[in-house]
Amino acid sequence: MTILSRNLSPFQIAKQVPIVEVATRFLPELKLKLSGRTYLGRCPWHDDRNPSFTVWPDSNRWKCWSCNIGGDSIALVSRALGVRPYEAARRICLDFGLPMDRPATPETKQKARELARERQVEQAFKADLERIHRRLAMIHRNIFQSLRTFEDYERLSGLVHIQPILEYVLDELTSRDPARQVEAWRYVRRWWPWAV
Repeated sequence: MTILSRNLSPFQIAKQVPIVEVATRFLPELKLKLSGRTYLGRCPWHDDRNPSFTVWPDSNRWKCWSCNIGGDSIALVSRALGVRPYEAARRICLDFGLPMDRPATPETKQKARELARERQVEQAFKADLERIHRRLAMIHRNIFQSLRTFEDYERLSGLVHIQPILEYVLDELTSRDPARQVEAWRYVRRWWPWAV
């Protein structure tokens, strides 16, 4: 993201931010996943059971194939926040620490890089959290679906005692409180490394 001229409008500046970063910032519920050269997610504007929301990072465009709507990053933020395109462009610039009326300073560029790095770390953590949750849920399901008879309980008695702990950890991993999620993530990595 290099801003070369004092004469750039907020629209031109906002379009320099990669659309995947804009979508992740303003619509985190999309949970975009890389699929070839595009990103796919579930559209937030309709009941989307199969991902129909596509983002093309190369062209900085998006489209929902079910709603038949799309556009650039400014149109995405405009629709997400219910604001006019100019305000959407300003919000992108403000949220990403981009100056709207002067060239980017080294400090501003550094801040933008730090924000991008923070977003990458957060996305990696969320992906790891989801992977651990899926794995523990599968373990929970496999262990406790096989407990049907008294003999099953005797045979798997070493695992039965972890059921309440496993259920608690699964609940904490899906908590809305990030601190609780981090604590559960640390617990699993420390005490159940075989699960990660």
